[in-house]
Amino acid sequence: VAAAATTIPEESMTLLFNSLSILFQQIHDTLQAHLWELVYLSSIPTVLANWIQTKAQRDVSAERASIIYAMDPVWGAIWAYILLGETITFPWGSLGVLILLIAAI
Repeated sequence: VAAAATTIPEESMTLLFNSLSILFQQIHDTLQAHLWELVYLSSIPTVLANWIQTKAQRDVSAERASIIYAMDPVWGAIWAYILLGETITFPWGSLGVLILLIAAI
């Protein structure tokens, strides 16, 4: 028994092609407009953060380091609140915070 061939409708392929075309055009425009900013943000902070982590991790026990790294999402939420004014909604946001705290500990 031969399996029935499935075809993708032409309208779907056109929609997919147009969406990808728009996406790649936006990426291209962003790279042209902000090339040096993207180069800086993708290299300097990453290198600096990894260098600081490597230097500091020598002086910290494995247990303490694992707790510090596990608390990263919690610190991210706290700094987002302080610097960006982000809020944690109730009940789902509070539940997410609770899950992160339990997972970190």
